Amino acid sequence: MQVFTDTLKKLTDLRWLNLFEIEFQHEKGGRSQWEFVSRKPHPSPGPAPIEPDAVFIVPILKTPQGSRLAAVREFRVPLGDYEISFPAGLKEPGETVETTARRELAEETGLMLTRVLAVSPPVVSTAGLSDESAVIAFVECTGEPAPAGADHSEEIEVLVLEYEAMLALRRSSAKFSAKAWCLLLMFEALGEIALPEQLRRP
Repeated sequence: MQVFTDTLKKLTDLRWLNLFEIEFQHEKGGRSQWEFVSRKPHPSPGPAPIEPDAVFIVPILKTPQGSRLAAVREFRVPLGDYEISFPAGLKEPGETVETTARRELAEETGLMLTRVLAVSPPVVSTAGLSDESAVIAFVECTGEPAPAGADHSEEIEVLVLEYEAMLALRRSSAKFSAKAWCLLLMFEALGEIALPEQLRRP
């Protein structure tokens, strides 16, 4: 497979997200066109390392009763419904993952980041539609949930979950983000709200 970056065409001119068209050659030698969306003004598909667009935050809230998971229930316009997920936000140019995570966690949940436990490499979730990528940051935090700083266009409810409540939610008929559902399944398999030792920073 080969993508011809010199054929890239921007089909829309919007503020946050745009539609692009590009030509590629498949294994049998024919050339075809592919449409995709990107947050980047000048996407450059290719084998170069991915620069993440966003940080997806998995907050483990430390309380006197033990560790709790701070998930969010957020209204998503394309769904016309609520989605169960975790706090997340766009990473500013030159910004560290910790800085983004600290800001977005406070804005969406009112919680204060105290420690970064682990950070994934950049991962993608809808590569057939978009080049968007994010890192997953597992963090510890403290405080009382209060998403007072959430953007006016965001409707967010913070869900503070102990282990049994997390199990019930994961097994419910709610709509989940793909990353969140897999992470809830991980905690379920571990039998606790904690990060596997092999993922922890030294």
